[in-house]
Amino acid sequence: MRFLLILLVICLSVGGAYWYWTTTPQYSIEQVKVAVKAHDLPKFREYFDVDSVSDRMVDDFLSPPMQQLGPHNSLLAGIVQGLVDGLVKPTLTPVVKEEVEQFVIGGKFSHSQTDASLPAGRPTLATFDKKFGFRNHAFRSIKYVKIDGDSAITGLVFHNEVYQADLLLELKMRKVENHWQVMQLTNFPDFVANIAQLQLNRVPTATPPARK
Repeated sequence: MRFLLILLVICLSVGGAYWYWTTTPQYSIEQVKVAVKAHDLPKFREYFDVDSVSDRMVDDFLSPPMQQLGPHNSLLAGIVQGLVDGLVKPTLTPVVKEEVEQFVIGGKFSHSQTDASLPAGRPTLATFDKKFGFRNHAFRSIKYVKIDGDSAITGLVFHNEVYQADLLLELKMRKVENHWQVMQLTNFPDFVANIAQLQLNRVPTATPPARK
């Protein structure tokens, strides 16, 4: 009887610890990673608010870091110029959302809409990926998690395989029922700016194939 009681206590302790782990931002980040690797879009959507992230990414294209890069980068200059008025955003946001989802499904940024559906010359995540090689970034670790009520800021370290450098991508997350969900890439402009700076500093001797 004593052995059974001890076993029950152990099981309850392990079960409680696992339940707590599933309610942390770290667990949700792990589930996003698992969903992308398994090409599981429903699971990905559970832990990653594609609508919110896509909408805010389009806003980020007009942020000061992007504007500062514009004069030195024709691709970014085109984006900034094309997003001057609000008519472009409603057109571009659904495309960004679809490309994110297509990346989860097929491992690459693509969309089913024709180029004619986009403002002339306006690049999407596919062209950003070609320019900055997002898929050449390998997730390394979670650097920090700062929780404030039902909101959290999480810093992820990605290793740039082309320039052999670590970069920080910061996420804003929110509590949804009993788990956390990514709602914004808070430093996306700085993340892109850091890659652009690496490109300016030196030209890589070899470019590894894009990660799948």
